[in-house]
Amino acid sequence: MKSAMSNECSGNLSSPSLFLLGVAIGTSAALLLAPMSGQQMRASIRRRTHDGAQAVRTRLGETREKATALMEDAHEMVDSHLQHLAGEKERIAAALRAGREAYRSTPTAETALG
Repeated sequence: MKSAMSNECSGNLSSPSLFLLGVAIGTSAALLLAPMSGQQMRASIRRRTHDGAQAVRTRLGETREKATALMEDAHEMVDSHLQHLAGEKERIAAALRAGREAYRSTPTAETALG
């Protein structure tokens, strides 16, 4: 069931028309009741926009500094791990060499019996 009000409105005006009428009334009321003149409002908007842009630049600079510090830390960590791996690689290679030498120097069963 539709109310009597919606029946009256739908007969004369469509929903988009009512919306635009509401926007026009709201805009008119805002301009009439605004506490500042147009020039003051533009100056206020300009100042707030400038302040907002400055805040974004400041935050961007801070973020860039943090990102740079994180990248430096990551590079140091990777370098440290690479040095550790190089040391481990050398230790394993030395163990393999020692194992080969031990194998070569151990008499085989044929030479021991022979």
